[in-house]
Amino acid sequence: MDKNNFLGIYGRAHVHALTSNNIKVAFKKTGVWPFNPDVVTGEMLAPSRETSCEAYLPLPPDDPAVNVLATMLRKLTTINEAKDEPDVIFEAPMAGPSNLTKHDVINEAVDGLSRTKLAHLISATLTTSNDTMPTTLT
Repeated sequence: MDKNNFLGIYGRAHVHALTSNNIKVAFKKTGVWPFNPDVVTGEMLAPSRETSCEAYLPLPPDDPAVNVLATMLRKLTTINEAKDEPDVIFEAPMAGPSNLTKHDVINEAVDGLSRTKLAHLISATLTTSNDTMPTTLT
């Protein structure tokens, strides 16, 4: 099958598949008509990785690059946005309080990434089409 004969094949399949009976069975199976709310279970409504609104990195959780990024994001979310202390983060009491700004947190992350397999993302040199692509395992 190629693009020259696709419409002919699709047209015949469309006529055979989209029958009145198939449409009615599909509505019944999904619980749309007659209405049946028990058709869709709670398990079916659970968020999936593809549609979740939470971040997902296709890297192993123990990957050093992931740890650097996760630490940066955690620190950035705890930055105190008060007007008297703009952009100041207070570390956990175990580490002792230290005043880090957003700039400090990002610089720390850039430095950390430079020692991982994602160092190419923060390179100071421009990437060209002649450069070899870095290999990463997903």
